[in-house]
Amino acid sequence: MSMHQPNPSYRGDSSLGVGQIVNDAWNTSIKSYLGLFFLNLPILIAAVAAFGADSQSMFSADGSAMEQMVRENMGRFITLEVLIFIVSIVCSCAMTRILYDRYVGAPVSDREAALTGAKRSLPALLLLLIFVAAYIVFAFVVALVLALLQGVLGFLSIVLAIALGAVFLYLVFPYVLSGIVCITEELGPIASLRRSKYLTSDYRWPVLGVGLAGVVVMAIYQGIVLGLDYLLAPAAFGHTILLVFVALIYPLLGGWVIGLFVITAHRLRALKDGVISGRNLSNVFE
Repeated sequence: MSMHQPNPSYRGDSSLGVGQIVNDAWNTSIKSYLGLFFLNLPILIAAVAAFGADSQSMFSADGSAMEQMVRENMGRFITLEVLIFIVSIVCSCAMTRILYDRYVGAPVSDREAALTGAKRSLPALLLLLIFVAAYIVFAFVVALVLALLQGVLGFLSIVLAIALGAVFLYLVFPYVLSGIVCITEELGPIASLRRSKYLTSDYRWPVLGVGLAGVVVMAIYQGIVLGLDYLLAPAAFGHTILLVFVALIYPLLGGWVIGLFVITAHRLRALKDGVISGRNLSNVFE
């Protein structure tokens, strides 16, 4: 799929509308809840299978139980962790496409959208490997800097490492939408990186605001899960109740976070390319 040409009437000061994105993502997640719920079930089932009788340790703030389980069942754990990873990639691609098609009002069922998204799993995986490789290179550079300068600068070497981390995030952040456009615009990994950089140019701070909204909400969710784990652990059916809570709530919140970036990418596409396909973009150019 070829990339669109820039919109000749585009103005760099056009508002992205972060508040509208947050609201639209929530509404889209609610409307897509049933499809998101069934796509999250395989991930949860695989995770429970990986941890077996110790699956409550998935939610515990104390990692000792998890470490013991891993040592005792290393083979099963590694096998099922690989399965969880593969299932997560496929289901995340499917969820992304469901939310995109639901938002733009495409005349397809959730099943059709999920299958279309799942077919993008391999390019999405290759894109993820590019990010992992970049992180490994960065981690090596930071470790080397710390090893060389720790004796000379002491505490300042740690400050330097944090500064390098900030530079890394600054350089990587323009590519934050690459996974979304890889799935929704059906681009290859390298083309997706270029496309994300183009879309996010002039909008780094609004896109950062969208990302922070997702991080804050998911941090609150994780805090609630840990709190429930602490309160329900002594109860006879505490583990089951916690699993049900996660199974019901995570699809809604996880879908909302994915929806944030799906809608951000689509609104940027409207602003920068002049593409107004979809029923939810009437206020983009206000």
